[in-house]
Amino acid sequence: MKEYKISVNPRILELLGPNLYTNIYYVLAELIANAYDADAHNVYIIANMDDIRVEDDGHGMSYDNGDIGKFLDVAKVSRHNEKDSYTASGSRRKMGRKGVGKLAALSVSQTVDILTSRDGEKSGFILSRRLTTIIN
Repeated sequence: MKEYKISVNPRILELLGPNLYTNIYYVLAELIANAYDADAHNVYIIANMDDIRVEDDGHGMSYDNGDIGKFLDVAKVSRHNEKDSYTASGSRRKMGRKGVGKLAALSVSQTVDILTSRDGEKSGFILSRRLTTIIN
């Protein structure tokens, strides 16, 4: 039996992002669900004329722990057992299922700035319909 690799062009973000969600309410629901899955107790939505900012007090992501790499995996299976169905605190069942919610914001924006902090490590990155830039 031969093995073949599937190659997925980064353009998939451009194709899926703008067409994945049909209105801002679905997008906001996805971002709130991401905050919930990060064990956030508070989510703040700040709307300005040119942007919408969603902030939460969830556990954040770390490069060192591999959290950001996992976040950037699109549609990857993340639940291998029952424990994986719960958030890091173990007190909530995760809402996210398909690993594509992160593309929601790209359906209403050309770029999405993500800033995160975990255990004193502050970092961020930019999701774009054209490229992903890491700010460390």
